[in-house]
Amino acid sequence: MPPYKQADMVEPSGSGEKAGSRLEVPSSLGTRKAAAVPVRTKSGLKRKPGPGRICNKFTKTGRMRQCRDPAAPKRARTAFNFFLRDFRKTYLAEHPETTGVIEVTKKAAAAWRSMTKEDKKDYDAMALVEKADYVRRKAEYVKNAGPEKFRLLRNNGRPKRPPTSYFHFLAFMRKTLRKPDGSPLEVKELSKKAGEKWRQMTPEEKEPYETLTAEAKAKFEMLRKLPFEELAFALKNGSLYCNDLTFPEAPVMPQKE
Repeated sequence: MPPYKQADMVEPSGSGEKAGSRLEVPSSLGTRKAAAVPVRTKSGLKRKPGPGRICNKFTKTGRMRQCRDPAAPKRARTAFNFFLRDFRKTYLAEHPETTGVIEVTKKAAAAWRSMTKEDKKDYDAMALVEKADYVRRKAEYVKNAGPEKFRLLRNNGRPKRPPTSYFHFLAFMRKTLRKPDGSPLEVKELSKKAGEKWRQMTPEEKEPYETLTAEAKAKFEMLRKLPFEELAFALKNGSLYCNDLTFPEAPVMPQKE
């Protein structure tokens, strides 16, 4: 089971909110607000450390890495990983002056490429055993709504806010609006066309999307009152807010001359 304790989900004090209306995120998981911010300087992109910089670390190119659930099972090691473990011990014993991991890894890769399938058989067997164990642990993690619990904790224990009427309309346009060859539009062009269409629509034409918004808000209010465990499993069992509208004809972009 994921290591989420009741102490990690305490009610805020002095916030003026109803009891149980929100959950505080454990400090070990970090928050988006506490992430480091990349700063462009004359010498290039630098990573400015922020308070509580734990999950949202940046790569060398300035891209944000995806935050990982500490309760999620680690990926299984490959056959080469097992070989590298044994090779490192032997190589460092024979070359104690070696420092760092780059030299050892290069030597191990060269040795691995020169090995036959028979030489790799034991390491392949170890990798298969670990992979089977990883698949079992991953299935248990997903079955217990581990990903949904982690997303909830990252969002202060609240479900995702319901979309507005325009976003329901935009979701429909994203599925139906196509180029003459049937391929989807680029995001910029889609947003432009959808915005123009939305501004020209009458209140009667917007009514189906307003209805979807009202239903989504009602579902949101119902979900936010659920206990943490029940809310996680409710999010696991399907999409939170579905656009069930169907129309007989899908608009098609006119072909440019």
